Amino acid sequence: MDIEKTKQIASQRTKNNIKNAAVVFCFYLILTLPGSIFSEILTNEIDIFSIDPKIILLLVAVSLVTALISNIYNVGFYRFTLLNSNTRPRWQEAFTLFKENVINIFSVIFITGLLISLWTLLFIIPGIIKMYQWFFVPIILAENPEMTGSEARKISTKMTEGIKLDIAIAQISFFGWFILMIFTLLISGFYSMPYMYQTFTQIYLDRKNKLNIVTVPENERIETEDKTTKEIEEDTSNNN
Repeated sequence: MDIEKTKQIASQRTKNNIKNAAVVFCFYLILTLPGSIFSEILTNEIDIFSIDPKIILLLVAVSLVTALISNIYNVGFYRFTLLNSNTRPRWQEAFTLFKENVINIFSVIFITGLLISLWTLLFIIPGIIKMYQWFFVPIILAENPEMTGSEARKISTKMTEGIKLDIAIAQISFFGWFILMIFTLLISGFYSMPYMYQTFTQIYLDRKNKLNIVTVPENERIETEDKTTKEIEEDTSNNN
């Protein structure tokens, strides 16, 4: 895999639609940063045993809502970059997944994260392997929000076979951009974050095309096959 070439393509596609990409990142900050700050304060500053149980329940509820929104929007970010690979979508595309399949997307991302955490308990290394093995799950969901978790993980496992190290190297290559984001108070992120998402999307698309992967839910494939069979039978009967 030529990571530099992939990043060049991703960079150009990001620049071609930088205004919409920047707006997508702006909403990313609005939806995810407060939750991160809240969780940090809750973890480090509050003695959980010294506050009212009702407040604890409220904090847990807020945390769950924040996690729900951020997980879905993360998939929405990938939906934007998927569309940005062929067209110039508007920033509103990142929110289309909030209209349907919300529960499925959240449950798939949650369960996948939980499974990775459980694998991490086995001396860490298995968890890291699973993290890269299922790296494409959010992008697969962005393309097919109704897909089941087991199916998405199965497809991701096949697609990441032999390129886990390449994905890790691609991630490390953005380390400098994260440092720059800190020094520029996140301003550089209006380009670097869409650029990073676009890079991983490009890796996904290249891999999908190379392996000729069909990322269509199994139930839809069955329906399509049934329709095709019926059409063949109708044509046969008409010829007779």
